[in-house]
Amino acid sequence: MHGFIAVISLNKPLPSISFNWKPLFPFQKGYIKRNIQYVNLQIEQFTSKQFLPDKYWIDTDEFIFVTEGLITNIDSLLHTYKADDIPSLISQLYENRENFFKVFTGNFVGFFFHKKQQICIAFNNHTATKRLFYFQHLEYLIFSTDLYTLSKTLSTLHISKSLDIEAAYLLLTSSFMQDDYTLIKEIKQIRAGEYAMCKNEKLKLKFYFHLHEIRETTDSKEKIINAIDELFKEAVRSEFEFEKRRDYTPVTTLSAGLDTRMVALVANDLGYNNQVIFNFSEPGFVEEVVPKQIADDYGLKIEQFGLTADGLLAIEDAVAVNDGLNVYSGSSHTFEAVKTLKIDNIGMIHTGMIGDAVLGSFLSDTIPQSAKITDGVSSKMLLHKAKPIFEKSMANYKNEVIYKFYNRAYCGANNGFLFFNLISESTSPFLYPDFLTYALSIPSKYAYKERIYVDWIMTKHLEYARYIWETIGGKPTNNRLKRFYYRYKRAIIKRLPVQSMWKNSMTPEQRWYDSNPDVKLSLDNYFKQNIDKLSFNKELMEDALYLYNHGNIVEKTQVITLLAACALHFE
Repeated sequence: MHGFIAVISLNKPLPSISFNWKPLFPFQKGYIKRNIQYVNLQIEQFTSKQFLPDKYWIDTDEFIFVTEGLITNIDSLLHTYKADDIPSLISQLYENRENFFKVFTGNFVGFFFHKKQQICIAFNNHTATKRLFYFQHLEYLIFSTDLYTLSKTLSTLHISKSLDIEAAYLLLTSSFMQDDYTLIKEIKQIRAGEYAMCKNEKLKLKFYFHLHEIRETTDSKEKIINAIDELFKEAVRSEFEFEKRRDYTPVTTLSAGLDTRMVALVANDLGYNNQVIFNFSEPGFVEEVVPKQIADDYGLKIEQFGLTADGLLAIEDAVAVNDGLNVYSGSSHTFEAVKTLKIDNIGMIHTGMIGDAVLGSFLSDTIPQSAKITDGVSSKMLLHKAKPIFEKSMANYKNEVIYKFYNRAYCGANNGFLFFNLISESTSPFLYPDFLTYALSIPSKYAYKERIYVDWIMTKHLEYARYIWETIGGKPTNNRLKRFYYRYKRAIIKRLPVQSMWKNSMTPEQRWYDSNPDVKLSLDNYFKQNIDKLSFNKELMEDALYLYNHGNIVEKTQVITLLAACALHFE
């Protein structure tokens, strides 16, 4: 939502620009603004004072180096390269390679400008846990971590912009963007493992890390389990040790799934016992009950937040966070939860984001499969309109797993990081490059249905399997009959007139909409009052009307997200 913006004038002096940043929410405190201005370059950063010494703002005779987020292996890099300070390290790294940031780990984006060579580089991290946008023009080149700020800068420079109709249909089908799309046709995204370099007024985008480079390992199953256990511990240790040296209190999300459980309990086993568990769920649901059991058994402090239908009303707040690039209802509940969290000296928010996908859930078979047009799609009503976009995208990926990672995970699920970042910096050890690379090299016969995940837990962390895994409705197992029994038992319980932790679901939005007249009225009124924002395109407007009037709650909130995004960027 905040971060930095860099504007480069390619052929004339750059006038001083007053940048527009989104207003802070009431629960956000302690932000600073800093600015660098040269004849043809202006950079501004608007960022939280939290972890401020680790958000680099360096201006030397040789270069400018700016980052947002955290490079969690920076201390070890200083030691490895025998550098006295960060400027010395960056200078040394850049001498060796233009993609010097390849050696970084963490949740970061950055900008580098070499003054003598007049080369600028903007780079995203390996897995796009932060967003980075760019705009290219005959006169200007602009990079920004915030789409709204970049959009308003175009207006300041009297540069026209327009809604990307293809991106609008992506939002109305998959609920998120695809590849480098944004809702503004003139602005694109710098993707996971990608960087943009401008030299001699020519911009080139290159990947320094891409999942298609990963080759299947020939390691035995036993060796695979040992390897992922050690690599995961290294990733967890890297995160927690980073903030321990800076004397922050770690916060770890916890649900009834496996991913957050692994992060919290492995960290606990490694000695990081001061973490605060953060859980949000509908009251009485398994997603509330199991985390409480785990926290109590391990003596971990827990903060729990009960979700209600009011989360669906945070339309413009949620869209302000993600610029309307993801359906707002996908994380409006996270927004409601994070704004209530009050922890002194809060450090990073450690998540298990995308852990299931890293360890096999994106596989639809033991034999590699091509991507399907329905992969990641949450509404098929307008799929025929978006079909050419999906087909063009799928041609760039050699199998379904890589396609799902670069779209469903990086463009979709990573939306969650944006909301946690409102109150701190957030991470996931499953996305650390070494762990991710090795995990995706595991043969499908082991990874399919997350079998290797369960084998890892049963072999190395058996006590973690004492608790229910929400996905299957029972304790972790690879036994097909047991999995069937758990699911059948859960389905029966849901139908019985008894109180149970299985009565609710992880996606209660439809029930909230149907059973709360005030919520239904608010959403319906928002739609009616704003649908004319699409009146410039008759076809799109008619499709949005049809989707809202005939769709479920996901489809309705897809339309509302598009309307709120149009208000944000074009009014």
